Amino acid sequence: MERSLAFKGVAEELVRARQPDHANQLFSLAIQATQKIKGASDRSWALKEIAEGLTKIGQIDRAIEVFDLAIQNAQEIRSATARSEALRRIAEALVKAGQIDRATKVLNLAIKAALKIEDKLERSGMFIEIAEGLTKVRQFDLAIQIAQKIEDKWRRSYALWKITSGLARARQFDRAIKVAQEIETPMERSIAFSVIAEELAKAGRIDLAMEIAPKIEDEFQHSLALKEIAGRLAKEKQFDRAIKVAQKIKDARKRSFALIEIAQALAEAKQFDRAIQIFNLTIQTTQKIKDARERLLVLVETAQALTKVGQVDRAIQIFNLAIQDAQRIKDAEERSFALVEIAQALAKTKQIDRAIQIFNLAIQTAQKIEAEGQDWALIEIVNVLLQLGQIDRAIDVAKIIGNPIYRLETFAAILAEKRKRSGGSN
Repeated sequence: MERSLAFKGVAEELVRARQPDHANQLFSLAIQATQKIKGASDRSWALKEIAEGLTKIGQIDRAIEVFDLAIQNAQEIRSATARSEALRRIAEALVKAGQIDRATKVLNLAIKAALKIEDKLERSGMFIEIAEGLTKVRQFDLAIQIAQKIEDKWRRSYALWKITSGLARARQFDRAIKVAQEIETPMERSIAFSVIAEELAKAGRIDLAMEIAPKIEDEFQHSLALKEIAGRLAKEKQFDRAIKVAQKIKDARKRSFALIEIAQALAEAKQFDRAIQIFNLTIQTTQKIKDARERLLVLVETAQALTKVGQVDRAIQIFNLAIQDAQRIKDAEERSFALVEIAQALAKTKQIDRAIQIFNLAIQTAQKIEAEGQDWALIEIVNVLLQLGQIDRAIDVAKIIGNPIYRLETFAAILAEKRKRSGGSN
């Protein structure tokens, strides 16, 4: 199996290097190599991988032939569980390749295999996976039938939640509501109704979304739904109503994000005084967020939004509050990552000097982290510096990465970025 996948990997690299003829030859060798794989399960998996590779390079007809070989081999697998799983994975790959009808047929084969699984938990787990697959190809009726075969209440509820989400995203709201009402566990039922309310809001059906919202029992999911509704109302310039909905959100973080969205919409509508009032209300709301890291993320988002509407001085004040929160984080690794996020946001708002100061603070903090954690923090700093075009500073940080392999990989990434920015020249 390793040999066939090695051929596939090299072929994909040749495609990237624009050598399609050589790539096709290697794909052919990869297919031939699968015939030497003894187990039907491994052989089927290798063929599926090759078919996916062919799909990526646009060789659709050939990919379908290889997918068919993978299906044939999957059906030779003796274990019902392994056979069902192999067929389900092939169906998933076919969906990605845009072969919906073929994927549906393969999922039906997976169902036949799953029905023969003797262990109840294994069978339930497989039914969940198949129901999700059927939802992706919009075979909702069959997905519901499969979900109803699941004997365990929690697993059945989980599958129905996934189907409900699919129905809501397909704008089949009446059916989604009906299925959600059948979900037996409170959390899965809450998530399902939350998704329905969010999708209704996105579709502009605010009144129905507001009718659904009280059915959401979980506070966090309820907050998610109301945030989406408030945001949609703001986009439609129904500001009074948007503010009322936002103030009903119990989760302070979600309420803050909803208020930011409303303030930005007000600014876009040239209602600047009112926008500032809502920004101030957002800042007050952030003080109710207990976790310092969560609070600073909201403050950073607020500061960026204020910058966009020309309130630079106020934005600087809010960035300073975020920095204070970051420095309150006891764990050095978390503190370093928080400072990097603030520095990145400062750079995006063109406050480069201040951003560099915070990057330096993040680097100092990262050096207090133990061994590998320190290296990961420094690598993250390098990645952000590269995104901002700070190549020389990225090199300085890369030099202090302790692990020689990580250091080498990081320098390779810096070199690649440098070449990219110079148009590919050495």
